[in-house]
Parts: sequence; C-alpha cells; structure tokens
Amino acid sequence: MFKNDFLGLTFGSFILNGKAITPVIPGSYVVENMYGIQTSRGKWADLGVLFGMILVYRLLFFICIKLNEDLQPRVRAYLMRYRTAKKINNK
Repeated sequence: MFKNDFLGLTFGSFILNGKAITPVIPGSYVVENMYGIQTSRGKWADLGVLFGMILVYRLLFFICIKLNEDLQPRVRAYLMRYRTAKKINNK
C-alpha cells in the first residue's frame, strides 16, 4: 500500500529560518530507504502475493477445523478409557 501511495509524491525539505536546508525528498526514497520496501516488483505481483496469502490462510484454517472435528472425538474417547481404567484399578 505504501508503495503505490508514495511513489509519485515528493515531500518538502526541512526549513530553518525560512530557508530550505535539505533538498526535496522523493517518495521512492521514503519507500525504499525509510520503510525498507522493495520496489522491484510491480503492483500486480504484489496483488498476486496478497491473493496467494489469502488462499493459503483460508486453506490452513480449513485444515485446522477439519483436524479439530476428527481429533476431538478420538481424544475424548481416549480420555474416557483412561479415566475408567484408572477408576477400575483403584477399586
């Protein structure tokens, strides 16, 4: 987002006693040096990465939900067997 917003901008220089003491700062300098964002990729590549991340996170969420649905009854059954075996052994 910063890349697309700042690349065409220029920022004013520092002013001391009414005089500019530094040159005008271009937006590309701010993006590359101050924020550390690489500008070698285009906006479409960035958009593709964003959609890829959305897809991967949705897939991870789906896998976690399915594992929870499958493993929860097994864990409950194991705990029930363990508790009943412990009660039987104590009596």
